[in-house]
Amino acid sequence: MLTLLIISLIMSFLHKCKADETPVGPVTFLEYRKSGMRHMIDYVFQQTAEGTYLLSRKEGWRDENVPQITVPASIAEELRNIAEEEHMRRYKGSYSPIGRVLDGWMWHLEIKFATGERVCSGGDNAYPDGEKGLNRLADYLENVWNTYKDAPPVSEKAASAQDNVVYLKYNRSGTVAFPLNLYIFQQDKDGSYWLINGSNCHRSEARKAKVPATLHKAILEIIEKDGIKSYQSYYEPEFQVLDGEMWSLEIKFKEGESLYSSGSNAGPSGDGLQNLSALFKRTWKEVEAKAEPYPLEN
Repeated sequence: MLTLLIISLIMSFLHKCKADETPVGPVTFLEYRKSGMRHMIDYVFQQTAEGTYLLSRKEGWRDENVPQITVPASIAEELRNIAEEEHMRRYKGSYSPIGRVLDGWMWHLEIKFATGERVCSGGDNAYPDGEKGLNRLADYLENVWNTYKDAPPVSEKAASAQDNVVYLKYNRSGTVAFPLNLYIFQQDKDGSYWLINGSNCHRSEARKAKVPATLHKAILEIIEKDGIKSYQSYYEPEFQVLDGEMWSLEIKFKEGESLYSSGSNAGPSGDGLQNLSALFKRTWKEVEAKAEPYPLEN
């Protein structure tokens, strides 16, 4: 009997670890609450039926006003990453201390993923992993709140810039013959979106692939968040550089507005260009298998 019990416990543990490694989708709902006798803070993140994402923050037991803000869709992915990296799907249903505690802290965590999986856990003066994962989650939610609480709602931005970008070209080149990065995003008249990749190859070897509308939304978020519309027309270093890299960014909007910026061994502050490049690289990996030849003119 003892042998069977040990085997059962081992199998249960292995199954739990395997389940934790099963990929899950982005977070569609998350609530984290920590409370004591004199203080309470409660965060609720959720995806609405319309597809927008909301975050509310309630502080204090007497706080009847629960402000709510709209946040980017990327937050759902980041919350999923935190849950995975901190192994929150392995959390037990409840945690309690060995001895009795008459005062202290209680906490509650509920997470729902797009793939249907759910986590529900809580505790009374006891925590999983020494509270490291919960502290990381709380810090991230507080940072998101402080970042977007005074910004115009993302839903309003999306509505005012709906189908805004019809063409975007990002080109970065160095001393080699081929462009280091050459990505072109464009919208056809029928509303479909395409990504053209001419990086690290001759222009005649460029390819294109159809991409989902989520790429367009992500581009709009980067343009807004990184202040790309405020870029100067040209950037140059303080001292002359005989070698190095050059870049250019061209954007055309549906309303007729356009933007062109470029630089030689210098660029705008912030991570706008890097974020665009990383977004295009990630997207291309997802659609490359369906790409078709699309030679570019010299």
